Formats: sequence, structure tokens, C-alpha cells
Amino acid sequence: MTFDSPIYELFFHASLPVQIVISLLISMSLISWAIILERLICLKIHLRKLKQFEQQFWEQDSLVSFFQTIQSKHRHSIVEQLFINAFNEAQDRRGASDMIENVKSTMDICQIRIQAQLDHYALFLASAASTSPYIGIVGTVFGIIHTLNALSTASHQLTLNVVAPGISEALYTTALGLFVAIPALFAYNRIQKLKNEIDDRLTLFQMEFIQLLTKQTNSTL
Repeated sequence: MTFDSPIYELFFHASLPVQIVISLLISMSLISWAIILERLICLKIHLRKLKQFEQQFWEQDSLVSFFQTIQSKHRHSIVEQLFINAFNEAQDRRGASDMIENVKSTMDICQIRIQAQLDHYALFLASAASTSPYIGIVGTVFGIIHTLNALSTASHQLTLNVVAPGISEALYTTALGLFVAIPALFAYNRIQKLKNEIDDRLTLFQMEFIQLLTKQTNSTL
């Protein structure tokens, strides 16, 4: 392999450990990008539906009719699931002294499940961002070893083509590790920001719903 060979040829001429490292990093990159696209699209859809629900909720004239409208849908967004569970609990516990506490507990449990749903696969991005540079360094070490072996066996014919393959392996795996880590880190932070915004809006809706329910309960006393 000459110094100006295409990058893809490096993989086929590299040592087996470096091939394993490159394959692992490429696999991590493909999985990371699939998760990034899926999570960003999914979270933005959740956030858009949440904003739409908030607007509809405060425009409604009757909680009962609004509940019937939401329940009649074939598929429910995360905030609609939260509302349905809370309203059903309020209906089941109507007149009981601990109704508000039970509704709040039901909404807390539902929100915890929603948080777990929003965290789906995101942890892989954090792992990829933190581990891929070190995996790349492993390939760098093998590339340096390859270079040193080439130097030791070609001391009388030392040319750039002798040391270039090992140096290329070392630099390529280092760069590939960063190529996996940097997008994964930025995407993870963006995903966490979207998730926190959704979680904050759900918490705010929960507080407002409990407050509204308390006012309606007190007005009937």
C-alpha cells in the first residue's frame, strides 16, 4: 500500500487488531446516527403535541367533554396518557378525602414511565461519546506498534512507504474515534435538553391540573 492510497484500502491492508477497532467504531457511528435521528424526530414530535394539548386544554369549557374527546382517539400522546390516567383516577376517587393525593400519585407514576420512555436508547450516545476516543487510542497504539515493527525490519531501506501504513492506521483510528464521539456528545446534550423541556412541561401541567382539580373539588363542597 502506497502513501497516497485511498482510505478504504487502509482497512484491508491494516493489521487484524486495527481492522477490529475500525469495524467497531464504524458500527458505533452507524448506531449512534440512527439513534440521533430517531430520538430527535421523536422528541420534537412529542414536544409539538404537548404544546398543542396545552393550548386545547386551556381552551376547553368542560373537563368531562374534553376527556371524552381525548379518550376517543385511537392513539394518545404522552401528555394525553398522563391526563387520561389522572382523570380516570379522579373519577374513581370522587368524593374521597384522599382523591387529590391519589391523583397526584397516579400522575407521578405515569410521568416516571414517560421519562423512561423518553430516555430510550439515549444512554448509548453517552457511552459512545465517552468510550469511542479510547477505542480509537487502542487502534493508535497498534498503528504505532506496526510502525515500529516496520522500522526494525527495514533499517537499510527506510522510506516513507515503510512507515506510512502504521502512521496512517494510528491517525485514522484516532480521527475515527473522535468522529464517533463528537456528534454523539452534541446530540446527547441536545436530546437531554429536549427531554428536560418536555419533562418540565409535564410537571407544570401536573401542578396546574391538580390545582384546577382542587378548586373544582372545593367549589362543590
